[in-house]
Amino acid sequence: MKQNILKIIIGILMIISLTGCGGGGGGNQQLPVINFSASPTLIMTGKSATLQWSVTGADKVESPDFTVSGPSGQVTVNPTSTKKYTILATNSAGTITSSVTIVVVEQGKIAFVSSRSGQDQLYLMNADGTNVQLISTAGSGVQQPALSPDGTKIAYVSSVNGNADIFIVNADNSGTAQSVTTNAADDMQPCWSRDGSMLAWTREANSTYSYDTIIIKPVNGGTEQELVTDAHNPCWSPTTDQLAYSSLHPGTETIYLISSSGGASTQVAFLAQQSLTIDKLSWSKLGKIAFSSYDSSQSTIKGTIYTVDASANSTPVSIITNNFDNSGPAWSPSGNQLVFYTNRDGHYQIYISNADGSNQTRLLNSNSDDGVPVWSNSLRLRRLNLKK
Repeated sequence: MKQNILKIIIGILMIISLTGCGGGGGGNQQLPVINFSASPTLIMTGKSATLQWSVTGADKVESPDFTVSGPSGQVTVNPTSTKKYTILATNSAGTITSSVTIVVVEQGKIAFVSSRSGQDQLYLMNADGTNVQLISTAGSGVQQPALSPDGTKIAYVSSVNGNADIFIVNADNSGTAQSVTTNAADDMQPCWSRDGSMLAWTREANSTYSYDTIIIKPVNGGTEQELVTDAHNPCWSPTTDQLAYSSLHPGTETIYLISSSGGASTQVAFLAQQSLTIDKLSWSKLGKIAFSSYDSSQSTIKGTIYTVDASANSTPVSIITNNFDNSGPAWSPSGNQLVFYTNRDGHYQIYISNADGSNQTRLLNSNSDDGVPVWSNSLRLRRLNLKK
């Protein structure tokens, strides 16, 4: 009897021993470990990135997005739009996955203002945030840059002469700044016509001007023309001779369209709250107007970015909103992406997003305030050789 019991105990111990060594189906085996990365994670259209992986403890490594050559390796990929890449590792304990996303940005250049030198100065960079260059010919105290349609010139605002005036510099940092206005009133918010021959801007109310007035003028000289009064935020269409602008004339901020030759205005959309203020318009080649708005009645600035169809009686759609200041949207050349700036990181930084506000991605990693970005409407600008 005792011998039979002893045999049973030995048999149980042998089963336990076999199970511990893996004979029971790998109950103690750990899941695989994956190290998976992409470099860079932000590229311009036509550029490539490298995926690199290292997997341990796997019987099988695979991906639905690229060819896996083994438990470790790398591969070059050329996504044409923002894409997530996934790798899977499997053993008897199960399957785990790891993913990386490569953000693809349109070709072109972005002009912006930064305080990284201790003063607000004008900079130009690739649309993916690389090759940041100071446009030293613009000097300091720069505000509100605007790129010409062919990408060769940048209009901006500076108070170097005592009040806000508009100047133009070459985007390749050559030559000297050209003065466009010398008025005693503040001239702000420059915007180029679609062929680059004209500028529109806002002349702010003073002792001479009872209301903010939108002025247009040929870039290479000519006479100023008052286009519309009680108006600001001018923005020229990239495909027609119309301008969009905003006005408080009906009591709340309202967006209108008007021909550059004058005439009656067409109402596009309005903001219902009287405390809401529009601070910039941008018109895309796909017929959308992007703008940012904040509530002036609040003690903390919280900016929201909207888009609206550039047609009569349209309804604005909020695409970027949170508890921070999101401001200054500007369209990419195709109208499929936006660049904007936000203080969500503690200081103002430049982000890009899809046209619907999705996939918001930071472009720069400076410790200074970077803002008021504008994307070139022409791919020609990417071929300029900037002087350092």
